Amino acid sequence: MSGVDTVRPMVEADLDLIRGWRNHPEVRRWMYTTHEIGDEEHRRWFEDGRRDPSKHLLVYERDGEPAGFISLARLRGTDVAEWGFYLAPGAAPGSGVALGKAALEYAFGTLGLHKVSGHALADNERSVRFHLRLGFRDEGLRRDHHLAADGSRHSVACFGLLAGEWRSRKAGSAAGELDRGDAPGRGPGVEEVASSGGMTIEVLTSDRDHPVVPRLEAWVADANRGHAARLCHDTSELRGGDVLFLVSCAQIVGPEVRARYAHCLVLHASDLPRGRGWSPHVWELLAGAEHLTLSLLDAQEPVDSGAIWAKLEVPIDRSWLFEEISAALFDAELALMDRALVLIAEGHAPTPQPEEGSTYHRRRRPSDSELDPRRPLAELFDLLRVADPVRYPGFFELRGRRYYVQLRAAEEDRRG
Repeated sequence: MSGVDTVRPMVEADLDLIRGWRNHPEVRRWMYTTHEIGDEEHRRWFEDGRRDPSKHLLVYERDGEPAGFISLARLRGTDVAEWGFYLAPGAAPGSGVALGKAALEYAFGTLGLHKVSGHALADNERSVRFHLRLGFRDEGLRRDHHLAADGSRHSVACFGLLAGEWRSRKAGSAAGELDRGDAPGRGPGVEEVASSGGMTIEVLTSDRDHPVVPRLEAWVADANRGHAARLCHDTSELRGGDVLFLVSCAQIVGPEVRARYAHCLVLHASDLPRGRGWSPHVWELLAGAEHLTLSLLDAQEPVDSGAIWAKLEVPIDRSWLFEEISAALFDAELALMDRALVLIAEGHAPTPQPEEGSTYHRRRRPSDSELDPRRPLAELFDLLRVADPVRYPGFFELRGRRYYVQLRAAEEDRRG
């Protein structure tokens, strides 16, 4: 987004406009007080703020047009201030980051502050992500700190940014350098990489020995030609950034981790909303499917319910075995990851997933790979070919012993 960003003091003529923004449902739902502000209350707030030299009520303008509100309240007798902000409803994409930069420049430049502190309801993932993207450090969580009007309790996330840190980020961005610091909750060079057209990308797969890992390592190496990409195997390794891909990930990635990223995406091998749950491709193939649909979606609770970015149909030959099926799915996963970066760069948005038509698969157990030795081999073939030969091999019990069965295609007949 291009244009001129400025910050100016709020004046009386702004009252109706600012109150309209503040009372918009999507703004006030994240405020400590969520009631609709009346004219008298709003005017009293403005007059009190105007008389208090420690408070700065500001309007953010884009090309001379008001586009957001900023509040800076200096802690008495210090050079530290707490900030608050909201955009005009319907503001253009990218306005949030532009507002943040303009506000921080005013705080550290015009006002000469040493530190800006911020707070957000911990379940407001967009605000948490916004602070981290601007370079704020995570300074802890105030558990159950806010009691809402409806009686619900909410934790409050705390953030802080020092003047020196802000100047370093500005200098690094101007020089085109990538800051690869390991600050908790901060992506390596998020702003700097984005400014040059690239993104900071992390891929999380929890099993280091998973057969997809070599493919992901190659994808990350290729992605690093235009982005800053990393492959991680544990949530403790995650720094934050623009995109997090969850691929064959068995770890729980909660909202506090997802909030470090502009986009947190997961791949699921079913035509969502049909086939939510566990091992969908196995259940589909056992039901006789000759193709699978891979869905790329936002990671959110409840599981597999996020908005859909893209889908890809994957033909599966009925003669293929486990490794060949996996290879086809891996190819599709990498293709959708490539597609995701294009969609994000072009400013596309995902499509909300309907609940109508949703179905669920249960978790598969090792006992699901048990074979009935009395049945013909042709009837058992699908169960054998989808069974993971290492983790969940097919087996049968006969004459007091358990026997494991693995299939191997003749070399000249294998896929590819």
